[in-house]
Amino acid sequence: MPALQNAVIWINRLRNRTSSRRYPPENVLVLLPHCLQHQACKEPVREAIRNCKGCGRCKMKDLRALAERIGVRVHVASGGREALERARAPEVRVILAIACSKELSEGIRAAFPKRVIGILNSWPHGPCKDTDVDVRQVESALNRLVKRG
Repeated sequence: MPALQNAVIWINRLRNRTSSRRYPPENVLVLLPHCLQHQACKEPVREAIRNCKGCGRCKMKDLRALAERIGVRVHVASGGREALERARAPEVRVILAIACSKELSEGIRAAFPKRVIGILNSWPHGPCKDTDVDVRQVESALNRLVKRG
């Protein structure tokens, strides 16, 4: 990870550690990269995760179920510009972004001053192809962010 990307992500983590603020679910946006979807899937999930048919070859099914249970909105972005457009919506107060270090660091800077919680995806098949994320880590982050009741 290049030094600048690493520094941006590190500073952002420090900034978030000092905040215990919780938000109503309607003010939370979960941004997912399209590369989380299995590339052989016949049903593209771009934009609407509800299009996921739940085959289980990737984590989209689990992320969709988690978002529905907690009540947050989810957007599957095909690129940084599209993700930023969603993040700038006035009702969005905090963003939980899953991405590679390059996209995450660029998104953190572009969305500032909005709060961005970043989770790095893993690349078991190389960059931008059938990437992966720990759903428990996403759930834990959402539980810390979302105001209940």
